[in-house]
Amino acid sequence: MKVWRLKSDAKYSISIKEYDTNLEFCTGKYIENWIKTEISVIKKGSGKDYPRYLLSIPVMSKTMYRCLEEYMRGQIQPLEVFVGDDEFIIINVMNLSDAVNYEKSDTIRYEDGKVVAFKKIVFDAERIKGNIFKVKESVGTHVFVTDTFRDAVLKAKIKGVYFELEWDSEEDSEEAARIDEERIRNYERHIAEIEHLPGPRLSWSEAYRMVEQGKAMASGKWKLQTDSKGEVLIGSILHDGSYSWSNPIYIPPVLLYMEWHEVEKSANLDDFIPE
Repeated sequence: MKVWRLKSDAKYSISIKEYDTNLEFCTGKYIENWIKTEISVIKKGSGKDYPRYLLSIPVMSKTMYRCLEEYMRGQIQPLEVFVGDDEFIIINVMNLSDAVNYEKSDTIRYEDGKVVAFKKIVFDAERIKGNIFKVKESVGTHVFVTDTFRDAVLKAKIKGVYFELEWDSEEDSEEAARIDEERIRNYERHIAEIEHLPGPRLSWSEAYRMVEQGKAMASGKWKLQTDSKGEVLIGSILHDGSYSWSNPIYIPPVLLYMEWHEVEKSANLDDFIPE
């Protein structure tokens, strides 16, 4: 069994002004008295069936929703939105899973032991219920799906959907553990190297202005840089020292409170952005 993280690699992106800045939006609770809401198209392009929106909130065309409705029944709340004659469905994922195996997962914890994030998440396959779900520690950032959901999307040839493998129950546990430990060491080493670079630390607003002027700024695992079109992208460091880049509509609030410093620019940045 595999668990995948559900993402959008569509060029078609949207905004819903009434809700984009509300951090309580679609966090696993039923939304009362929803009124069909108009959305704004930020950027047109491919992948209209699964447009790019907030990381934790899937948005589907009416056609895509009808293809997948049976696989999500009882696990989500569908919320209707529209732009012109086009109708879309916001997927409020209400299936909060308790299938995380905390003993085997590599976690980030507060001093009191409370888990706040995962470096690597491991699930108990027998406790996974449904085909689309969230876990409480990442309810505002990640949506997970099973092979059943992914297979249905691939069979329907829906464009704009990207699946990132999160967990595979069939991986050899000892080899997987060895590889994961090595990746974690490399990941932590790269972040330590960045944090020990010389130079002044800047606030978010100061760093953002520097990036707009053509500089690259980093803090911890995060990096900011513009692409060839001058759009500010956000990178998240990988275990090999490269970055996974995205052009988000939504800025994670944690970035606003970090200290930033100048680093070397990444080369061929446009090659890492999905078409």
